[in-house]
This record gives sequence, structure tokens and C-alpha cells, in this order.
Amino acid sequence: MSKSIFEINFLGFIKKNGLLVCGDRVLLAYSGGLDSSCLLHLLSVMKKKIGFEIFALYLDHNIRLRSEINAELAFVRSSCQKYGVELHERFSDIPKISRECGRSLEETARESRYNILKEAARVNGFNKIATAHHLDDSAESLMLRLVKGGSPSSFSGIGIQSGEIIRPLLFAAKADIASYATLKNITHSTDSTNSDTGYERNFVRSKIIPAIKELNENFLAKISTFQDIQRVENDFIDSAAVKFYSGGLVKVNKEFIEFGVSDFLELHLAVKRRFILYAARAFGLKSSSLNFASVNAAISFIENKNSGVECELVSGRLYIYRKNSYEPYEKYRMSGENIIISNKKRKIIRGEEISEFELDCEDTKLVSCGGFLYEFKRGFYDGELDGLCEICRGSFNFILPSGSLGKLRVKSFACGDYFKPRGMNGKTQKISDLFINEKIDRTIRKSVPLILNADGDVLAIGNIKLSEYVSAFDAKVFKNSGVNYFLLSSKDIL
Repeated sequence: MSKSIFEINFLGFIKKNGLLVCGDRVLLAYSGGLDSSCLLHLLSVMKKKIGFEIFALYLDHNIRLRSEINAELAFVRSSCQKYGVELHERFSDIPKISRECGRSLEETARESRYNILKEAARVNGFNKIATAHHLDDSAESLMLRLVKGGSPSSFSGIGIQSGEIIRPLLFAAKADIASYATLKNITHSTDSTNSDTGYERNFVRSKIIPAIKELNENFLAKISTFQDIQRVENDFIDSAAVKFYSGGLVKVNKEFIEFGVSDFLELHLAVKRRFILYAARAFGLKSSSLNFASVNAAISFIENKNSGVECELVSGRLYIYRKNSYEPYEKYRMSGENIIISNKKRKIIRGEEISEFELDCEDTKLVSCGGFLYEFKRGFYDGELDGLCEICRGSFNFILPSGSLGKLRVKSFACGDYFKPRGMNGKTQKISDLFINEKIDRTIRKSVPLILNADGDVLAIGNIKLSEYVSAFDAKVFKNSGVNYFLLSSKDIL
């Protein structure tokens, strides 16, 4: 490829993708290698045509021998002086950081490099960071993600632009860059670790890519086309996920993301998966933190009502919770199903047991349990009928047998509990069967109060059912006599 064609393609790629404009202050990630040396030369050629400034940053990773690093740094300084580019130098002890965080040298070096570049850009007012990634790098990334089971969203390759980071050489293959460097007599240093196949990327570069090219010498062009298609389709799915995220159906703050199950169920499966990844990124996690199984586990949790109230998606870093709303006065009818994704471990409230207590005549007790607020009240009334109606209004209530002055007891349901439902002629029923018949969600059954008399007989099950030992208020029966009454008012406070 001739010098002029390569430069024309370089400039066309920059303009087509809006990578550089007049007034930009560009920080080049400069290692002294072939690719970044070629990019330094090209940027120097183009800076007057476009009107931007160039700066360079060299990062010492402390991975190779000190003699090799010193020789490389001397070359980098000389090159920057030759092109009149201000050089910034940084040091990062990658082996030490890698050991402390338990990640590979490659992963640690990449993360450290980008963090340092972004910090240098922020401090010095550089609005663009240029890296020398090319088509071969993008193909290598795709192969690594494919081998490791990456999601389709990762198959679009290395992005041409990611925020302030631009990659102006992504139109070119490594061979084209090498040819251009030869034509321009662009000198460069060589990193000894590039030939070490112990590094994953080097293994792919030296073993896998050449083997594939034996099957199809135009492999890189095919990969480029595939990634272009994937990038467009990813953008479409991403836009649908972002629309759901920011369209008013999702509540977002720094600690959690909350949305309705019914709204989520209307999404296409591809958008559901992408939304889960988007939510993870909102909490600072990389998409790679969630594998395919984790994403599917999250979707299954959301869609399956019987999957419990909590699921850990990323150990210690990302959780998903079920937050359902109920109407306790209406036999705990579910009035809303919401999901919370959070980066914080949250207290599970649903399913909390009631601390057992006693209620004397003329007592009132306020109890918060399992996300419900209960007010228990017991009293005696012998006034006008309208007065008793007013007392009982809006509450689950019953009338105790005449002369019942003993203490009532309130407790949570336990397996094996039974009672004698009113209207069943003395027959007993397991309370667990009642919960099933009344479709009471199993996650809240322990939070439904049982009211018992002094003999241990169950008088009522929360706001659901009365037993044969008590009576519902009936004006005809209690018209002319005083009554012992019990009231239970409740509401969902989650």
C-alpha cells in the first residue's frame, strides 16, 4: 500500500467517524512500538491540516527487565523530541497490583493503562486519548471473547470511539501499518514480551490467527464486516435497553435500580439481556463481570414468582431483589410486582416473623413486621350502634364471646397450625391449606398474624379468615347489648 493511499484512508477514517476536529488536545498512548510510532507520525502529519495538538504518555509497567525499559524510554523520548511532542511519563507496578487484586497481568495492565491515561487527560486538559489499536487487535479481541464465552454485545470488536478514547488506526491491518512504516522509514522499539505466548493475546496472535488465515487469507476483511454489522445491531438493542432504562418506567439512584415486572416482561429477550448488562454498568461493573448464565439467572429470577426474594448476580457486588406490594386488608392481594437491582446488600424484610405478644382488654399495640404495619386493638363497647360501626370502619374485626376477658395472643404461622373455620360445622383446616386456597404468597405467610385466645384456639388468621369461636359484627345480634370487640388495621409500608 503506497504512502499516499494509507494517509488518505487514515484522514478519511478520522473525518467519517468524527474522531478529530480543530481545537482538540490529543493525548497519544505511546509505547514506542510499531503501531504507536506509526500513529505518532500520522498525527504529526495531520495536525496542521485538521488543527489539533498532540501530546504523548509513556507508561512503565515494570514487567520487563529494567535495561530493556530504559532503552525503550530513551527511544520514546528521542521520538517525541523529533516530532516536537510533549511527553508525559508514568509508572505502575503491574506485577504487584496483579498479585494484590488476583487478576492476570494483561487485564491489570490494560485497566491501569486506561486509568492513568484518563487521569492524565483530566489533569492536563486533553479532551481526546488516542490509542493505536488496529484490525488485527480487534480480531484478536473477538477470538478471545469467543473462546471465553463472551456475549454477542462483545463481538462488535474494539470500539472506534469510547467516550474520550479514539482509535484512528482501526481501519488498517497490521501488515498495512508495517508497510507504511517501512515506506516512511518510521523507526520503533520492540517489546520482548510480544513473542511470549504465555500471554493470551500473543497466543491468539501467533497461533490462532495465522491458522485461520490459511483457510481464508481475507479473514481480517471478513471480521471487519462482521463487526460492522454487529456494531449496528448492538446499537439498536442498546438503544431499546436505554429507552427502557430512561423512559420513566425505571427508578434510578446511586444505590439501586427499580422497575416493574410487568414492564420488563414486555421487552424482547435480547433487550432484557442487554438491560441487565446495562444495569451492571450503571454500578461501575464491566459487562464481562456477568457471564451468560448470570444474565439468564437474573431474567429467570424476575420472571419466576417462586424464585424467592433475593439472588446474588456478582459475588459481593451486584444483587437482585423482589419487592412485591400487597393489600393486607384485601386478603393480601398483590397490588404490584417490582424488581430491585442494587450494588448493596439489602435487608430482606418479607417473610419476617412476628414477635409473639399478648393483648389485654382495652389494649392497643402497633407492630411493624415483614413490611406491614399492624394496629391491634381490643375493647368493650356498650353504646349506640352507630358508634360501634364507626369504631369498626376500615378494619378487620370480630366480636368475642360474651364474658371473654382473658388475654389474647398474637403469633406467626408455624407448620402444623390448624383452626376451625367459621361456617364449617366444627371441621378443622390446616392454615397452610388456607394460605394455598387464598393464594397467599409464601414469602409473606410468616408475617400474617394469628390471633389466639388464652386456651390456644386460633380465633382469626390476619385479615383473611375468622374461626368458629368468634363472630363478625352483625347489627341484628349486637343491637342491644355490649360487646367485646377486636380490631386489626394494616397496611403495606414497603
